[in-house]
Amino acid sequence: MSNYKNYLEDLVSIQIKKLKDLENDISNCNEQDKDYLKGQIMAYYDTLTIMKSQAELFDIIIPPLKEDRLDLERYLTLK
Repeated sequence: MSNYKNYLEDLVSIQIKKLKDLENDISNCNEQDKDYLKGQIMAYYDTLTIMKSQAELFDIIIPPLKEDRLDLERYLTLK
């Protein structure tokens, strides 16, 4: 069971890091690339919110999703 727990924690951590990288990318890119980056952000957002809600339904604790400072909705407002 430990492998599954580690896998989920790593997967979520990697996706959150990708969102943070996209946040940096979108603030430094030209206007033509912003729509593409916003699409990627939406995909990561959708995946992470589904994982979060499913984890809650199944009583699975995934620490990176439980962090108080994690505000996934904030990524949807990046410009």
